[in-house]
Amino acid sequence: MMNTGKKLFAWLVVFVLGTGMAQAGDDAARLELARKIVQSDNGGKMPGQMLEMMKHQFAATMLSHNPGRKAEIQQLMSETFGEVDKRKDEMTSRVVALYAEKYTLEELRQMIAFRQSPLGKKMDKVMPEIARQSMMFGQKWGQKVSQEVMQRLREKAQKRGLKL
Repeated sequence: MMNTGKKLFAWLVVFVLGTGMAQAGDDAARLELARKIVQSDNGGKMPGQMLEMMKHQFAATMLSHNPGRKAEIQQLMSETFGEVDKRKDEMTSRVVALYAEKYTLEELRQMIAFRQSPLGKKMDKVMPEIARQSMMFGQKWGQKVSQEVMQRLREKAQKRGLKL
């Protein structure tokens, strides 16, 4: 016959192992649902869209410094971003992990249900354009504010005899 301490220890081991196994199953289910969400419709396209936007920005910058060499710059962009393109899954995997970390299994199920609703489908359709325009606006705004701040710093630094 087991004494009370041994029985308690045995139940504790069963509880801890059972909880751990349930948690592992919950984690796997959350990762699976998170992957569905990220890869559904436009979500899985985000890394490619980000790389394409970066490619155009780098090309425009290089072209402004190297007029008349558009073909060379395009070739360079294709080579470089072709290599980087293979790494899109890194971004997707990290975003999937973030969804699984921040949302419960039930919340992920609700998210999928929402995305299958008419409003959810509209959101999936419009969000890439909103994100694209927001990024463009954010860049322009950041540049403008940065220039204004730099000008003010120059003026104030000069009045105080500071070099900038």
